[in-house]
Amino acid sequence: MEGQHQKFSERNGVLVQIDHDLCAGFADCVAAAPEVFGINDENLAIVVDPDAVDLDTLLMAAESCPVSAILIFDEEGEQVTFDT
Repeated sequence: MEGQHQKFSERNGVLVQIDHDLCAGFADCVAAAPEVFGINDENLAIVVDPDAVDLDTLLMAAESCPVSAILIFDEEGEQVTFDT
């Protein structure tokens, strides 16, 4: 889907999705999990390797986004957060 970048993590059983319409390129996700996230030529976050870290680290990186552009979904399509 245009406006989104996503990759599935086999290791964690989740889809990591970045909404490029919301992403402002602050790179907080890169600071939190540099193995997983990067910044593309348009200064937007991308998922490089969603299997590089455990689920807690993915969730922490998603929570670090100041504009909430990173969402994590389980295999049933339900959003995963620290609260679930």
